[in-house]
Amino acid sequence: MIRGGHEVSGTAGNILTGPVTLFRGAAGAAASAITTEIGYTEDGLQLSYGDTQADLEVDEALMPLKAVRTGAEITLSFQMAEATLKNLLYAYGLPAAAYDEGDGTLTIDPAFKVEYSSLKAVGTAPGSKTRTYVFPQVAVRGQRQTAIRKGQKVLIPVELAVYKGAGAVATITDAS
Repeated sequence: MIRGGHEVSGTAGNILTGPVTLFRGAAGAAASAITTEIGYTEDGLQLSYGDTQADLEVDEALMPLKAVRTGAEITLSFQMAEATLKNLLYAYGLPAAAYDEGDGTLTIDPAFKVEYSSLKAVGTAPGSKTRTYVFPQVAVRGQRQTAIRKGQKVLIPVELAVYKGAGAVATITDAS
């Protein structure tokens, strides 16, 4: 393909499509221990990474001399399409004790402490490999809104913030 007066070359096999399978687990868990499948989702997984930087300036220079990272934020968002009470428990960031499977009751109490967990996403990578994203320390945040409408599936939106745990905040691995 010719773009801007010169030919663009690339590798079509590096263009990814398709869903990822989402799993949740205990906070700080290794990838192999994150095994509870979340189930069907809609609109995929959105991964956002942003950082803030401060420019270091001196009186003797007109331009900043360098930048220093002063903060970073990673968020994950997706919509669960299986409206089970266990998925609502996860989406609302509630402790396991908030769900009584015996009588089918989920209790929402803003006084519950923040619950941390882990998240893993597994999908296709270039070169017929499998790509695995692992986030060992996440917590639900943001507004929780679930629309319940006549004739439409109930989607449960989830927004997770990634936090610093014992190791890396995230890993992305391509493996055969």
